[in-house]
Amino acid sequence: MRVKSNKALRRSARLARPASTSAVTALPAHASIVGRPGLRVGAGSIAAAVAGILWGTGGAAYAQEPAPAGGEPAEALQEVVVTASATGVKKLDASYNIVAVDAEQIKEANPKSTADILKVSPGIWPESSGGQTGANIEIAGIPGGGDAPYFTNMIEGMPLYGMPSLSFMDSSSLFRLDNTIQRVEVVQGGPGAVFGPGQMGATANFLLRRGTAEPSGEAGVTYGNEHLIRVDGFYGFPVIPGWLASVGGFYRSSDGVRSPQFKADEGGQITATLTHDLDGGSLMFWARGLDDKNQFIVPVPVIQSGSDSFGAYPGFDPLTGSYGSHAIQHVTIPNPGGGFEGADLANGRGGELYYFGIKWDQKFGDWSVLNNFLFDGGHLNTNALFSGPNPRPLSYYLYGCQVPQPAGYCGPVTVNGHFYPNGAIDHNNLGVDGQGLPLATNVQSAYAGGGAAVAGGQSVIRQ
Repeated sequence: MRVKSNKALRRSARLARPASTSAVTALPAHASIVGRPGLRVGAGSIAAAVAGILWGTGGAAYAQEPAPAGGEPAEALQEVVVTASATGVKKLDASYNIVAVDAEQIKEANPKSTADILKVSPGIWPESSGGQTGANIEIAGIPGGGDAPYFTNMIEGMPLYGMPSLSFMDSSSLFRLDNTIQRVEVVQGGPGAVFGPGQMGATANFLLRRGTAEPSGEAGVTYGNEHLIRVDGFYGFPVIPGWLASVGGFYRSSDGVRSPQFKADEGGQITATLTHDLDGGSLMFWARGLDDKNQFIVPVPVIQSGSDSFGAYPGFDPLTGSYGSHAIQHVTIPNPGGGFEGADLANGRGGELYYFGIKWDQKFGDWSVLNNFLFDGGHLNTNALFSGPNPRPLSYYLYGCQVPQPAGYCGPVTVNGHFYPNGAIDHNNLGVDGQGLPLATNVQSAYAGGGAAVAGGQSVIRQ
């Protein structure tokens, strides 16, 4: 028998790209009661119970159990993972892909972003789409095409947002990897759509490090090129008998892969937990705050000669150039609601987010109850320049090939049965690039501020 409870509600602020305020949605918390002896399970949990099978190494005379062909230790395959499962399943017995990595294995994988850790799971392809955040996550066998609609991230068994992905908001952008993560479990396919967060593709759950009975911790400083400096730390300690706490996080500052003349990546994250052991269970409170901004990188202009030769566009180095600079850091753009609003490109693509969660796990004889609660909200804005067509002469945008253009812009063309060997089109067709307005329109162009006329041969970018 399996009973779901809707007693706890999850309130989540809608995180949209241009929004400065957030709508609020509510989702039921995950809860389950399962009457099977010896098992602690829950729809909203991905805690793993490790079977007590440890291979002894007490002396040199003992034979060692050979590792499985896949290279995983035999005891790792005996782990019982309850992520997206009604009763838990051993990795060895699962007919679908399950991957679990601990904190040490995360460090060995050296992920460049939260999404990048998913490379440890066969069949999942995380791809950066312009920086630290906003990755495209593809799942084998499921048509994607961008963003991450078939992948969901959770912390302590709770999805961070109701939808796995929205425009300019995938769940891997909602938090950062740091030393406060104890374990990551990834389930691909299988019963995840039924017993997980309704995700038919893949689900990853990030389990937090908890406090320790003896005060202990770690701290580290990372220096790197691009003027990178990052400070990480974690500290676990007892509060009062039976209550353990932890706090940790990171702060990072960097000029980015391509320096925009201001700090491209800057910010940090802090996480705290408070746990209490109950008679036959545990109670955990956790909170996390993220205030981070990241550079958003888009394609740069190049000149193509022939089919396989590319060169730099005059005045722009494709190897080091960036659209960002102090000159255009602060911009004013039209507001869809009317009027104008300012934007600071130094804010980049980042988030100001907060989370508060509760996890209660209790056994009643042969029954187990697991209930999770999550409250979150904040902003996930994008302040960035997007690339468009390469710069072209002003006269080309206005009149197309009705007037002489530099080589390469106007070639032989047939329109409405008429052949124009030089691309000179003597009639108007606004629907096709390269034809433009009628010459009689006589558009006058001038520079903003000074009012000086703009020559027809001046290279411009269409917005």
